[in-house]
Amino acid sequence: MTDKVEFQRRGPKQFRLFTDQCCHILEDIGFSLSKEDGQFPDLGINVCTAAKNKAGKQFLFLFRGSWAGTQPGLLRTDTTKKALYNAYALAAEKVGIPFVIMTSHDVSARSGSSKMIAAARRHGVLHDVIVTTNTKDIERLNLMAG
Repeated sequence: MTDKVEFQRRGPKQFRLFTDQCCHILEDIGFSLSKEDGQFPDLGINVCTAAKNKAGKQFLFLFRGSWAGTQPGLLRTDTTKKALYNAYALAAEKVGIPFVIMTSHDVSARSGSSKMIAAARRHGVLHDVIVTTNTKDIERLNLMAG
C-alpha cells in the first residue's frame, strides 16, 4: 500500500479521535455540547459542535487535526481556506455566534495560513484558533468557558 493510500485510509479514524479529544477538552472545562446546533444546511455548513459556556453563551467549534501526515491541522492552506469559508459564510449570514477553530498544530507566523487567519480575525469573523497542545491557548479556552 502506498503512503498516500495509507494516509487517506487513516484520515477518518484520526479525525474521529481528534474530534473526541476536542469534545473531551470542551466538556472538561465546562462547555455543554450540541452537535445539532452546529448544522447549517442552507449554507452547506456543518461545524463539529456547537457549545454553550457556563453562562449560556453559544460558540461554534470546528476541529482540524491529527497526529500523522506531513501537514496536519491547519498547516495546509487549502484546509485553512475551507475552515475560514465557514466563518465568513456564517458572518455574512449574520448568524452572530463566535466561531472557533481547534487544531492539533500551530501555523508558522509567516505562512499563508497565518495570514488568512489574521485577516479573518481582523474582520471579526473568527473568534479564535485554539491549538490543543498550547497551554496559553487552553487558558484562553478556559476564559471562554467562563
